[in-house]
Amino acid sequence: MENRPGSYVLLLNSVVNEPVLIGKYKTLDLIPGYYTYCGSAFGPGGIVARVQRHLKLKKKKHWHIDYLRDKCTIEEIWVSYFKENTLFPFYFKTNNFMVKLFGKDKKDQT
Repeated sequence: MENRPGSYVLLLNSVVNEPVLIGKYKTLDLIPGYYTYCGSAFGPGGIVARVQRHLKLKKKKHWHIDYLRDKCTIEEIWVSYFKENTLFPFYFKTNNFMVKLFGKDKKDQT
């Protein structure tokens, strides 16, 4: 993984079956299985710094993924050195799955 700006997808695995509070107001009904989280890292430190943060379990919760990490393990990390919206068309065309979009606003879901 190169230490430069880009986007990434985390493949998460959950073995729990329980609701998880995401932020202050939203709840996600987590069931056993795989989840994906797509993010971008165009600030200082690039992808390496962002992914290292996601790998830590003890940290201040800032992004939605931080709340899921208490209940999910990261199985794989996919990296692209382009903006995250370029990952979605390829990702959705090459995988057969159902997606539940979850975010704080429409910007998070596109």
